[in-house]
Amino acid sequence: MKKKPDLSSFQRPALVKDPSAFLDDAVADRAEKPAAEPSKPAPKPAAPATVAKLFRLSSEVAAAIKRDAAEQSIAAGKRVTEAEIIEQMARDHYDLG
Repeated sequence: MKKKPDLSSFQRPALVKDPSAFLDDAVADRAEKPAAEPSKPAPKPAAPATVAKLFRLSSEVAAAIKRDAAEQSIAAGKRVTEAEIIEQMARDHYDLG
């Protein structure tokens, strides 16, 4: 039966941590970490939470919303969705700003 290989030559003394180093406020860990990177820009704020709703509308109302979305998209030069139109109508109706 073979004996276990000797791995002592693979350990570098600089990388061996003292097992009780965590008790000393992690000084050993801080010594190993590279210098802090330059400050990064602040992360973007998260988008407001949304809730999915399913409504049945008359075909007349649905067509008007679809037409309005197309007209606003052309006028603004960017896409305006039907959901954005409905949300704006609800905000106006309930005085939510």
